[in-house]
Amino acid sequence: MATDGVIGKMAEKCLRTLLIGYVDYEEGEWNELVKAGALDTPEGKDALEKDITISMIVGIADPLKHGIKNAVQTLKKAGVTTRMVTGDNLQTAKAIAKEAGILA
Repeated sequence: MATDGVIGKMAEKCLRTLLIGYVDYEEGEWNELVKAGALDTPEGKDALEKDITISMIVGIADPLKHGIKNAVQTLKKAGVTTRMVTGDNLQTAKAIAKEAGILA
């Protein structure tokens, strides 16, 4: 998708991204798609969004809590391997892990 570059640049700055967009459907057409179960599967949802018009991409910052970097350094000095579990975009997760001192 053409937005990958924009999202990647935001992710590298530790931003979580949210894409805002829309697809125009006539009410009757939409109701038929819903009845047919188009919203029930990931494939159906992807098909519904294939002609999406992107309005904007928003980057949301969630700064590290105070003391996180020091806590990670203390754990490393004690020989503890630190892992981060997240549902973030891989690029965002890597940037946050670097900022926290988990990744070099």
